[in-house]
Amino acid sequence: MAGQLPLDSSSVDTAISICRLFDFPGDQLFGEISRVLKPGGTILLHQTSQSTSGQMTASSFERRLLVAGFIDVQVIQMKPIVPSEVVKDFGIKAKKLSSKIGSSFSIKKATKSLPKVQVDDDMDLIDEDCLLTEEDLKKPQLPLAKTRF
Repeated sequence: MAGQLPLDSSSVDTAISICRLFDFPGDQLFGEISRVLKPGGTILLHQTSQSTSGQMTASSFERRLLVAGFIDVQVIQMKPIVPSEVVKDFGIKAKKLSSKIGSSFSIKKATKSLPKVQVDDDMDLIDEDCLLTEEDLKKPQLPLAKTRF
């Protein structure tokens, strides 16, 4: 792919790419699709490839989309029109993040609350009068002091 897609940034809700695997331009197209998609937009890829060694698989496209900033990447198994062991079809659906480049948001820390101790005041309190004996309740007799005059 040479240059940019002839679209404004964040102007497209859904981008669809249908091509043969060896025609797929690569990371530059992912960057351009990300540029033109609106926040929360969807990209749909349909790839037809011949199963030869060295070709990219659906899982490698998944990784490339995740690295390009897409989320919720899903591989969709496609039924071939003509059954063949040589030609493999797969589809991939992904979403662009719902925020714009340069936007910020606060991340709230999860606060762990301390366990609350439930105190039943009626059950835990002891009547203080029950702790006193008859002897404790008597007034002590103070000795009389001799005074000098």
